[in-house]
Amino acid sequence: AHKYFVEFIAKAYQALTDPIARENYEKYGHPDGRQGFQMGIALPQFLLNIDGASGGILLLWIVGVCILLPLVIAVIYLSRSSKYTGNYVMHQTLSTYYYLMKPSLAPSKVMDVFIKAAEYMEIPVRRTDDEPLQKLFMLVRSELNLDLKNIKQEQAKFWKQHPALVKTELLVQAQLTREFAALSPSLQSDFKRILETAPRLLEELMKIAIIIHKGDLFHVLISVGPTNGFILHLV
Repeated sequence: AHKYFVEFIAKAYQALTDPIARENYEKYGHPDGRQGFQMGIALPQFLLNIDGASGGILLLWIVGVCILLPLVIAVIYLSRSSKYTGNYVMHQTLSTYYYLMKPSLAPSKVMDVFIKAAEYMEIPVRRTDDEPLQKLFMLVRSELNLDLKNIKQEQAKFWKQHPALVKTELLVQAQLTREFAALSPSLQSDFKRILETAPRLLEELMKIAIIIHKGDLFHVLISVGPTNGFILHLV
């Protein structure tokens, strides 16, 4: 009661009886004149009643959700934005395609360019895939543009490539020759990943081809079937 009297009743009486206090009240809303400016954040009552270990854990949770999580999302978004183009193709892939696509490039060599996408270089390489890939190689060997006169050297050269490139080319050929039924379960996920990425890569490859050839006869036909596969024809 005393506190209420001092803070409110006495101040109200002062504003009514003292001309200076009345003027201050009319100008600043308080008989003592201009008051300090204060700001605060309204928090739920249950947060104010928590202390000790529970309060610290809750504070860390709030900081993590409200500050750290948005920050992590922003960093991931910016890193992906700098890594990928608007068509979700890596900048490194476009650089590789621009470097390898030449006006004199033979159509039979387009596949060699296509599989060198950075997206395919990230495909995991597992030792357990060696035997299934060897079997797949025997099924699609005739489609790999190997020189039959030096078949042993050509095969050795093929297997000396980066393991991810070897896997990618064999899985692409498995789709083109409809040998995908022979894939082992461990290769099925890689096969699906390659096919899902292929349309975007082929689109960028066509754009680069059109720019490089500048009106030359260069047609690319892509057929996407019920298996989400693709067929690439170049004339």
